[in-house]
Amino acid sequence: MYSFNQLFRQEFVSMLLEDIQTFGSFLINHHGIDQSAILEALELQRKQSVPFGRLAIEKRYLSVENVLRVLAIQIRSTKRFGEVAIELGLLNEVEVIQLLELQGEQRKKLGDILIDMKVFPSDKRDELLDAFNYFTEARDKHS
Repeated sequence: MYSFNQLFRQEFVSMLLEDIQTFGSFLINHHGIDQSAILEALELQRKQSVPFGRLAIEKRYLSVENVLRVLAIQIRSTKRFGEVAIELGLLNEVEVIQLLELQGEQRKKLGDILIDMKVFPSDKRDELLDAFNYFTEARDKHS
């Protein structure tokens, strides 16, 4: 089981940076996918992500007023929504982890966005994901 800090930093940040950007970098560096297509897909993915505060409201963890309270503080800091909510005593670590996991599950995958953009067909995505997984497993064995 991951600790809160591992999930908060690793699951949220690494999920975005490693799983998405590394897959994007892999597509650019090893399969000739245009960098501008990857950047456009990442931007679409970011725009389509359900905001953390909205998920907290939908799960009835926070009221609209409390989300606005967190956002007002977050705007003036470099902290993430969940960190501020915990500091204010509005959410606990387990709730933040649950919301982060839900947010990750609901986020449209980079490969699916690239299919929608007609960068490659769905069968090619599966082939590329298999190649990426093989690449990362081999890399991890030699690290």
